[in-house]
Amino acid sequence: MQSTRVVVRPPRRRYHCSWAHCLSCLCGFVVLVMLIVLAAQSIYVYPSCEDPSCWDFTASLYKSLNYTASPCDNFYHFVCDGWKSSHGPNDFVFSELQAMVAHAAVNSLLRVGHAPLLRQTAVQKAAVMFKTCVQVFMNRADNTESLKSFLRSLDLLEPRPETVDVLDVIVGLALDWNVPVFLQMSVDHDSSVDGKQTLHFGRSRHLMDWFLRRSRMDGWVLHKYIVSCSQVFEYHFEPEGLIFYENYIMASLGALTDTTHIIHSVKIADMENHTPGILASDWLEVINRHLPEAAFLKNSDTIRVSDIGYLRSVSEVILDDRRRHNGRLLTYVAWFVIQFLGPFVSLPLVAPTFATAKDAKNYILFRCFEELNLLMPYAFGAPFAVESVPVKARDDVLNMVTLVKNALSDSFAKSKWMDNETRKIALLKLHTMRTIVAYPDMVVSSLDEYYAYTPDSSAVFLDSRMRAWYVTMRTRKDKLWKPRAFDYDFRLTDVNAFYQPLTNTMIIPAGIINSPFYSSKYPVSVNFGGLGHVIAHEIVHGFDDDSMRQPRDGESRDWWTMDTRAQYEQRVRCLKRMYIPLGLSTYDRNAIMSEDIADSVGLAQAHKAYRSVRQRTTGIVARSAPLMSRFTQDQAFYVMSCYKWCSNRRDAGRGYSADELRCNVPLKNIPDFARAFSCRRNDPMNPAHKCKFW
Repeated sequence: MQSTRVVVRPPRRRYHCSWAHCLSCLCGFVVLVMLIVLAAQSIYVYPSCEDPSCWDFTASLYKSLNYTASPCDNFYHFVCDGWKSSHGPNDFVFSELQAMVAHAAVNSLLRVGHAPLLRQTAVQKAAVMFKTCVQVFMNRADNTESLKSFLRSLDLLEPRPETVDVLDVIVGLALDWNVPVFLQMSVDHDSSVDGKQTLHFGRSRHLMDWFLRRSRMDGWVLHKYIVSCSQVFEYHFEPEGLIFYENYIMASLGALTDTTHIIHSVKIADMENHTPGILASDWLEVINRHLPEAAFLKNSDTIRVSDIGYLRSVSEVILDDRRRHNGRLLTYVAWFVIQFLGPFVSLPLVAPTFATAKDAKNYILFRCFEELNLLMPYAFGAPFAVESVPVKARDDVLNMVTLVKNALSDSFAKSKWMDNETRKIALLKLHTMRTIVAYPDMVVSSLDEYYAYTPDSSAVFLDSRMRAWYVTMRTRKDKLWKPRAFDYDFRLTDVNAFYQPLTNTMIIPAGIINSPFYSSKYPVSVNFGGLGHVIAHEIVHGFDDDSMRQPRDGESRDWWTMDTRAQYEQRVRCLKRMYIPLGLSTYDRNAIMSEDIADSVGLAQAHKAYRSVRQRTTGIVARSAPLMSRFTQDQAFYVMSCYKWCSNRRDAGRGYSADELRCNVPLKNIPDFARAFSCRRNDPMNPAHKCKFW
C-alpha cells in the first residue's frame, strides 16, 4: 500500500521570483560542455566515473533540495536551490548528463579494436577517424600538406587564376565538402511538396561561432595568428587588411537577428528577389555544377531558405566584391577554410587563438566529436548506445511510451470539448505515431550496409574527412526531388528527444535514457517524472499549435473542426494568461506556446500514465533507498519532474520558457500536486483557477 508520508511544511516564506532566461532543451539543445569534461589528459583512461552509470542521483537530489523553501510557494526553489548554489554559471542538469554521455561515448569508441586497412565495419570507420583526429593534439600530428592540396584544388592558394568565381567556390565548398563558408547547404524534406527532398540553405553556424570567439580575442593575438597561417601556407594574408575586411563581414552578417526558425519556400526563379546582384540564372548555373545531372534544378523548383535576411546580406557581400574586383572575398574564403579545417590539421594552427594549450586541445577534441557525430552519427554512437541501453531497458522505455499513449488516448476519448470528427483523427494520429527508442533497429542488424557508401578511413584524418563528406554529400544529392524513406539520421548521444511532424515520429536517443532521467534501478515514480515527462512532452507536440495542420502522414491540411479549434484556443489562452503576469509579453508567449503546451499537457499525461502502474515498479527497486524514505511515490514523481530543469542558465533560448517556469507552471495546473504536498487553496503553487486541456 502506498505510504501517506508528506514533506513537513517548513516556515512559510514568500519570494519575489527572479525568473531566469534560459536556453531551450528537449528540442534544439546544443551541447558545448564536453570541452570541459573530455580533458585531453584523460581521454584514453577508462572506465571512468565521468560515465552516466556512476552518477549518484540520490545524493545529488538531496544536496539540491532546499527545506527552508516551501514547495507550495515555489517548487523550483524547493527542488533546485541547492543544485544552483553548488554549480557554476550556465550549468544545467541536461548539460551535466550530456558531458558524461560524451565522455562515455568517446571511451566506448576508443575501445574498438584494431581496424584493417580495407573492408572496415561502420564502427571501425568511425573509430579510426576519431582516433586519427585526436592525434593532432595527442601526438602533434601535422597534416598541413593535405590541407594545402585541398586549397590548391579549389584555386584558393596563390597564384590564383583570375577566372575563379567566388559564388561557385562558396556553393561548391558547402554542397561538395560540407565546408560552410557563409552558407550551410543540406538535403532535407520539404513538407510543402509531399515530403520530397529539396535543398535547404541556412546560415553557417561555424561562422557565427568564429565571430563570437574572435570578438573576445585580443587584436595582437589575431594578428599573430594570421601571420602564422601566412607562413605555413605560403600565402600573403596581410593581417591589418584581413582584420579590417573581416570586421566588415562581421558587421554585415554577424549582427543580424537570427531568424533560422523561420523557413521560406522559394522558387529558383524568385531567388533574385532575395539576393541582390545574383540572378536566378546565376544560382541555377552555379548550383547545377555541383549536382548530379539527374538532380539538376529547374527555374520552377523550390528550395527551402531559413533566415532569408541573412541570405540577402551574403548576396550583398558577394555583389560588393564583384564591383570592386580586388579578390578580397576569395582571400577571405581561403582564410575561413584554413581556420575551419585547422583543428583537423595541426595544433599550431589552433593554439594561437586560445589562452592555454589545454583550451586549444579541448577545442580540437570538441571539433572531432562534433564532426564524427555529424558525419556518421549511428556508427559513432553505436558502441555507447548498445552498451548503455540494453535490450531490457529499451523494452522498458517502449512500454513507458505505450503507457503514455494509452493515457492520452483515454483523455481524448473522455474529452467533452473535442467533437467526434476531430477525436477520430487525433486517435488515429496517436496510434500510428512511430517511436524510435535509443537507436534504430538497423544499428544492430545492418549498420555496415547503411554506411557501405562511406570509404574506409586512412591514417590522415583530413583525407578521411574530405573523402567521407564528398561521398556522403553526393549520396544525399542523388536523392534530391525524390520522396525520402524513413532514414534520416539523429545523434544517439544526444541528451534530448524529438518529434518529427512530417513523419509523425518520436525519437528518444540513447543519451537521455540515463540517470537522472531513467534507470532500471529507480522507482517507477522517478522514471515517469523524468523520462516519462520527456516522452509525453514529445507525444503532445503531435497535437500542439504547430502540428494542428498535419494529421497522420505529414500531409498539410487542417483536421480540427471549427468548434473544437475554438475550444482548444480557449485553453491556450488560459495557459498563456498564467505566464504573462510573470513579465513576458504576449508576443513572446505566442512564439513559445507550443513548448508550454507540451510541458503542461505532457506532465499531466505522464502523471496519468504513472498512476496507472504505480503499484508496480520499473526494473529493480532498492526498497530501502533513501529516495523513497523522505517522499511518497507521488511526491517523488513531482520532485523529479522539476529536478531536470535545475539550471544556472541565464540566456533564454528561442521558443522556450525559463526553466523555473517549466517546473512551476505545469504543476500549478495539476490538482494532485497540491494534494501531494498539502498545499492550501490559493497558495502560489495551487491557484484556484487552473487550465486543463485533456
